[in-house]
Amino acid sequence: MWLRRKRRKRMAKDLEALLTDGHLSGEEPEERAVDALLPKYESRQEAEQDPIEEETKIVQKVVEEEYDRYR
Repeated sequence: MWLRRKRRKRMAKDLEALLTDGHLSGEEPEERAVDALLPKYESRQEAEQDPIEEETKIVQKVVEEEYDRYR
């Protein structure tokens, strides 16, 4: 039991140190927010077929809708 308490205190202390002295502490909050949202790299591939459209066609073949919404 005391081991859990000791571990919990150590984890809280580590978290506090990370939040106050961590690698993000020198930056402005606005810059941190933008960096957190934007990916550093973006990968795009050109596809001959749209995978969502193909999946929709498959679902439309399988699903029977009462009002023929998918037909």
